[in-house]
Amino acid sequence: MSLAGPNPARHIATILALALAGGCAHVDTRHAQAPAVLAHVDDIAAENGDRILVLRDYVDELKIDGRDVRRRYQYAWNYSRAVTQERVYALDGSLLQLTDKPTLTLVANDAEQAYAFSVIRADPRWAGMHEPDSLFYGGFAFRQDGHPVCGLTSRCIHVFVSDATGTETSLHVIFDLMSGYTEAPDPEVYARKKTSPSVPSVPSADKAHSS
Repeated sequence: MSLAGPNPARHIATILALALAGGCAHVDTRHAQAPAVLAHVDDIAAENGDRILVLRDYVDELKIDGRDVRRRYQYAWNYSRAVTQERVYALDGSLLQLTDKPTLTLVANDAEQAYAFSVIRADPRWAGMHEPDSLFYGGFAFRQDGHPVCGLTSRCIHVFVSDATGTETSLHVIFDLMSGYTEAPDPEVYARKKTSPSVPSVPSADKAHSS
């Protein structure tokens, strides 16, 4: 569940700078209305009826009282309570430990990303900033202190849109999977790209010396 799409490294600096600003007081909020994204993902009901989406699931080995013991670890987003959770199981399926991890962020899975992409494609605000063959990619978490939506209990993610070749980014959107909230932090940058004349490329050093 890593960032998918063309040349994601181009955006790592932006993502990390925004992520470093993350963090605010945890509020244990139970949402009365299920987020719309749950109709598009394979979530499961927790023991108490919470709607959770498991995003990491693996078996690891640790030592307990000098013995090697295998445990199953799951990291999930609890859509009912808006919090990341660590779930530890014995291999027989019995739940041993359930811990809230409010500061832990999880990359959106393919189904969550597909839902975000479909909403952004249909949004008339950005109709002129992508084409039918544009590439949508992203999924990294975005949290920012003081943001009206994307605080600690949000599931906001980055979504990028590029042309079919992956060489030109046309749009960057923040999308909250909890609420459906969307914003484009810097739309004017991409609007200028769409309207500015193309700049001739500079020949590489090898080509310059060979001419």
